[in-house]
Amino acid sequence: MNQQTYDYISLKALSDRFREVAATITNDEIKSIIKSQIEEKVKDELYSVDIPLSEIVNEWFEDEDNSTWILDTLKKSIENKLSDKKIRW
Repeated sequence: MNQQTYDYISLKALSDRFREVAATITNDEIKSIIKSQIEEKVKDELYSVDIPLSEIVNEWFEDEDNSTWILDTLKKSIENKLSDKKIRW
């Protein structure tokens, strides 16, 4: 058995489980997770600047094109990881 076959057998169950769990997460849940992470990162970067960060992040996510772009990018990234594609975008 070569290394690639061994890796496939070893990771197949984990991959299947991940796929099942990922399928149960709604777009709104993904959007909420990403939104809170972006807000936290921006907050860290702009710690000393006094701006209405929550309002800015909320407005950005209200634009459906931004939300669609994030969800599409995330889905493509996950599909690429699961199918072992080398190109990220």
